[in-house]
Amino acid sequence: MNSTNSKIILLSGPIAVGKSTFTEHLTQKHSFALVSSSGILKDIASKKGLPVERKTLQDLGDKLDNETCYRWVSDAFLQKLNHNEHNLYWIFDSIRKNQQKENFLRLFPNNSLHVHLTAPDNILAERYNNRKENQQNSQDKIPYEIAKNHTNEQEARSLFDQADLIYDTEKQEINSIVMDVIKNLEAMKCPK
Repeated sequence: MNSTNSKIILLSGPIAVGKSTFTEHLTQKHSFALVSSSGILKDIASKKGLPVERKTLQDLGDKLDNETCYRWVSDAFLQKLNHNEHNLYWIFDSIRKNQQKENFLRLFPNNSLHVHLTAPDNILAERYNNRKENQQNSQDKIPYEIAKNHTNEQEARSLFDQADLIYDTEKQEINSIVMDVIKNLEAMKCPK
């Protein structure tokens, strides 16, 4: 267990739900420190000379899950936290599997808030396809139906039932979601 007074959002949700937009609001407008699982995987892939694309990153994440008993995400977060102890508010974007969440909760049992974003599948497909069309070098070159059926994606969607807070990004504006999450995070009592 870690004795930090920092408050941590563990973010989960399906592809194209708005996790990046949510994270940008928190980091740019509310000074949250960010640790990104995709950022960690991209760094590792680059160092190993692997292509930085969705399938490679998913496979690398699966390999790290197996090698570390799913601890690589919480270990990387803890390392960043220990180097930036002055930050009170953090967001981890994103947990994809229940075992990753459980490792966070072992380290931070009283100061983690699991936020899950969701939206109807037709909306997710539309956003995914729009994003794919608007990005020249998109790593999302695979069709939505294939992307959404990947094991990691299915596991991320299953975290819906375990979240502390759940928001539908079709029904609520991101700014409204951000403000509600901050209110809930500030109400958390951390150990002294």
